[in-house]
Amino acid sequence: MAGFSRSTSLGYAVQPTHVWRRWVRFIAVLAAVAVVGVMGSVRIAFAADGPPTLVSDQADYPPGGTVVLSGANWAAGEQVHIVVNDDAGQTWSLSSGANGAPADPVAGADGAISYTFQLPAWFVANYTATASGASGTASVTFTDSAVKTFDQCANDTGNGALPNRGCRT
Repeated sequence: MAGFSRSTSLGYAVQPTHVWRRWVRFIAVLAAVAVVGVMGSVRIAFAADGPPTLVSDQADYPPGGTVVLSGANWAAGEQVHIVVNDDAGQTWSLSSGANGAPADPVAGADGAISYTFQLPAWFVANYTATASGASGTASVTFTDSAVKTFDQCANDTGNGALPNRGCRT
């Protein structure tokens, strides 16, 4: 047999010849390919299409409205902390998972997050929501405008008499 020599007591024994070296090289190359393959798949699993994002489902909400924030490009399984604060005096704030606020969202396998909460009914302001995690930080702004009461006759030029009666009677 090539690469082997006869031993006097144990039968055939492996000698450090070119066959042995080939096997060692083959195993080393296989291990290197496996390591590179695993590293490549891990990188692909966490690769994002850019920095993390955060958006709100509306630009303006009524006081007490339900806000739905969503984001993308977070690492799969990443816990993301949300902070919402009013820009006027900072008299109202929300921190995910604290003081009864919904818990921190966790990014899905696709890197998406979603977070829903209620605005206060007594406050009108501009808000900034900031999401922070290991992948980075993203922010979005929105408002809660006061609910307006509209007077149907506010622009009526009618005097209540015929022929231009209008709505003032």
